[in-house]
Amino acid sequence: MKRILTFIVSHSLFAALCAASLGYETYLLSGLQPNVSVLLFVFCSTVASYNFYWLLSKFAYNNSRGLLQFLKRNAANLAFIAISGAFALLIAVNSMQEVIYFILIAVFLTLLYAIPILYSSLEKLFRVIGFFKAILLAATWTYVTALLPLIHAGESASIYLIAARFFFMLTLCIVFDKKDILADRRHHLHSIATDLPLKTVSLYSTISILSYGFFYFLWIQNSGNTFLYLSLLVVLASLFIVLRLSYKKQGFYFYYVVVDGLMIWSAFNSFIFMLF
Repeated sequence: MKRILTFIVSHSLFAALCAASLGYETYLLSGLQPNVSVLLFVFCSTVASYNFYWLLSKFAYNNSRGLLQFLKRNAANLAFIAISGAFALLIAVNSMQEVIYFILIAVFLTLLYAIPILYSSLEKLFRVIGFFKAILLAATWTYVTALLPLIHAGESASIYLIAARFFFMLTLCIVFDKKDILADRRHHLHSIATDLPLKTVSLYSTISILSYGFFYFLWIQNSGNTFLYLSLLVVLASLFIVLRLSYKKQGFYFYYVVVDGLMIWSAFNSFIFMLF
């Protein structure tokens, strides 16, 4: 059972489920009927992009000289890229033609995030991108899970809801940066965690959580659903607890199940409290 869970998590299937959950939450909070095709696209594109990123990371720091051996060793990543990428393309062509240019923007953001790995020798040139990788990744997640579903539905996006999603994701990204600090320094990659003192990183995390709460509070006031204040309190408390736990040494499952799982937790809370 543990091996199956590790396989699911390490090949980004769980992360893709989290992304689809946030997309569903966007529809739910906006009072829209969820579009299954868009949610499937979010799921498949997340699987493809994350496996692509992990494959690039492994290749960039691969000590083996044999390309064929490397590809065999990472056949699962290649398979997930090919299969999920094909499904994402099929969905985009058949069901999302009207937003194809917006999808290309998401692809560009994904490739931009991989630049520090692809061109680690150009350290000075891409230092800024490395430093702001948490911001870039949070913006990409916000774009795919919040803006893209609303754009496809032809609805205008609430600036409060979009800002709340961004700061929610930024908090999770900063926590992950703290996890990767030793590996990033070893490979000369820059992030908020590698370039700033721990106290400053913790301060930024706290500000990000409070910003999420502030913008979500403003959105709730406009929505008129007072029960969502309870959802906000639950998620805020969860973020602070996870942030506090991240100060201690944590393992693989903490980050890839607990931290990532906060996305599903947020969507679940929205669903429960929207019932009232």
